[in-house]
Amino acid sequence: MTLKKDSRFHRPTPFEERVYAVVRRIPKSQTRSYQWVATQLGDPSRARAVGNALNRNPYAPQVPCHRVIRLDGSLGGFSKGAEVKRRLLDAERREARSRKRNRIGLSANQKLQARIISTRGMKTTKLG
Repeated sequence: MTLKKDSRFHRPTPFEERVYAVVRRIPKSQTRSYQWVATQLGDPSRARAVGNALNRNPYAPQVPCHRVIRLDGSLGGFSKGAEVKRRLLDAERREARSRKRNRIGLSANQKLQARIISTRGMKTTKLG
């Protein structure tokens, strides 16, 4: 995949490029810690360096740095602010749940069962 770089930013170092390659593989709606990224690069002690590299990410949004959080589960830093990071993560999670509910390729029997389950508890009226 060819990444489009915003030319207003510095040229990434080889370490930063490796960070971006790892982060690009984090699945949508999932998060990983800065330490996890550093471990993938072979040195878990470089979590702070990972954070610094993501702070200078010239490839956003192709490199989704908002998916990297602190080891304790808190959001950590984000160039556009923590609230924007939270909104991006929430939007991805909602989209993933929606996709899961609307799976394509269900058999006719599975669709019927889903319809029956979704109508349980609804009041019905007999006609005629």
